Amino acid sequence: AVVSTQSTGLTLIHRLHFLFASTSYDIFFVDWEKPKGKFIPSSTSTKSEETLTSVSIWRTYFLANEWNELHTIRKINPAFQFMSFLFFTEYVGMRYLATSQPDAFTDTSKVEYVSEYNVILRVGLAFAVMFILWILQRIYNFLHERFISDQIQMYIDLCSISNISVVILSDNIYGYYIHGRAVHGHADADMAEIVTSLKREEDNLCSKRGLGTDSDQQTFDMVIPILLRTNYNRITFPLVSRDISSQRNAKNETEKQIQAYWHINRLFASFIDRSLDDIDYIIGDKLLLEKVLDMEIREPPPAKGILYNDEGQSFDKVLYYGNEWLLFTWDVILLVMLDYSTHHFTFAALMTWFINEVILKKFSAWRCQKNVGDKALIDERFLL
Repeated sequence: AVVSTQSTGLTLIHRLHFLFASTSYDIFFVDWEKPKGKFIPSSTSTKSEETLTSVSIWRTYFLANEWNELHTIRKINPAFQFMSFLFFTEYVGMRYLATSQPDAFTDTSKVEYVSEYNVILRVGLAFAVMFILWILQRIYNFLHERFISDQIQMYIDLCSISNISVVILSDNIYGYYIHGRAVHGHADADMAEIVTSLKREEDNLCSKRGLGTDSDQQTFDMVIPILLRTNYNRITFPLVSRDISSQRNAKNETEKQIQAYWHINRLFASFIDRSLDDIDYIIGDKLLLEKVLDMEIREPPPAKGILYNDEGQSFDKVLYYGNEWLLFTWDVILLVMLDYSTHHFTFAALMTWFINEVILKKFSAWRCQKNVGDKALIDERFLL
């Protein structure tokens, strides 16, 4: 019992650490869109001046909302997992295999005496059934991603169509980059233009979507230069350290946020375009040892970053999607502990589902939405 309590406590700490870490990273949506050169009369000018038309922000809002939805998507269906678990343990009767004298056919309707449940067998049975169901769902998920649709890849494609890149900084100078710069130059277009652009891309009449010459690589592990992080902090510091008097002036705060958004967008866009003085980056592959240890050994120079080619989609490490093993072990340990306290699989399974899907998931989604609003400088009224 002591060991079980300790393992549950440690897993709970790990689970809560992931919950807060996955909703407190820095994120920014870099908009590459440029005005198309149309001019309109300036309504604020007394002279007959003309200004460029502004770029629509709706593409950024759309991608931010899609990111929030992507945050809590798992590789399995939790409801199906627990319903299947109850079907086999309760309806089929596999729970009787955990008795001191298990019946070979799991049918005790004609047996007058059923021996007591063995705690160790009951824990082993719960884990075995959950693990087999989880493996089956993972196989289905793999086939679904391979032959039908991959939600993570669909989001990357959506970035390319929207002409927006995503910068995610999960640590001070470490993070992930999704290159979404449109190969057609712009995304604020009508349906005919978008269809024509996609047709040109399908016929290989334009460049590839990846970062670099003739490359399809769009996702990267990223170590940014310290100087870039310093500039980023300098821009965001006035927003983070807002005092009470400034908070009362909503108009002033809105202007500060708009200016900060513009400067950060220009900062990251210039970094990717290699147009910043004394700040640059290189693109390369991780060393074999770095891949095995899942860590970076090489220290980049102060003014130079490294973009590691991502063989998978490693930015999902800040999402539920990339932490499936952690979520599964938490499901099993919570289920086992609740069953140990109540000796009732139905109650344990339903309560585990309720805690994960109703409490933790909704709380995580709320924190993710608030984090995206604060870090990406997006008005939360437009985040659904």
